[in-house]
Amino acid sequence: MKYSVNNQPIECIMTNSTCYKKTAKNFAPKGVLWHDTGCDNNMISRYVQPYETDENYDEMMKLLGDNRYNNDWNHKDRQAGVHAFIGKLADGTVTSVQVLPLNYQPWGCGSGPKGSLNSTHLQFEICRDNMASKDYFNKVYAEACELTAYYCKLYNLDPLGTFVYKGVTVPVITSHAESYDLKLGNNHGDPLKWLKKFGKTMDDVRKDVAALMGTPANNKPSIGTSNSTTTVPQKDSNEH
Repeated sequence: MKYSVNNQPIECIMTNSTCYKKTAKNFAPKGVLWHDTGCDNNMISRYVQPYETDENYDEMMKLLGDNRYNNDWNHKDRQAGVHAFIGKLADGTVTSVQVLPLNYQPWGCGSGPKGSLNSTHLQFEICRDNMASKDYFNKVYAEACELTAYYCKLYNLDPLGTFVYKGVTVPVITSHAESYDLKLGNNHGDPLKWLKKFGKTMDDVRKDVAALMGTPANNKPSIGTSNSTTTVPQKDSNEH
């Protein structure tokens, strides 16, 4: 595995965002949810910028690159927030940048008729390109699996497992699109279209993360059919 408690992702906490300032600070992750940004821009700097009073401002600006349009997510008028972004740094390196403390509840998948997986899942955005580059897809896919494996290891989550939330069986590893299908997120289809173009599914994601963690897939039930599940408290807050 790429990440561990001794080798954590780059951190650029976006302290000027409304999500950082106003979200719940007692978040207890039960899963990991994948997004893609849906825009043809693979640079992390499009979404992630330090605030000018941050002690490491100069270092982060050099690493990330400047967003001259000032339309990143580190602003009070951006009513959204996830834990990390995956994409390219200024030098073209594909990696992850953590932007929200992991005990802060994300404002990522919105809510559906039954509630929101914002209450249960760590979430990150993959910076999408125009979906034409297989090389870029393979790099961000591998990075997203690594980040997911790290989160699962950190919180002792079974990448092939499920749990029951508000009467719904939810995969530990899921997507924005699946949250909508489960009536626990708003109407988005990411990142399934991008995954499908390059022959991947969320089941592949779960298996690939399990392989990184050394979790045996043999004799595991299919997602959504497990009789061995955990029930989590049914309380939502800040469902964006």
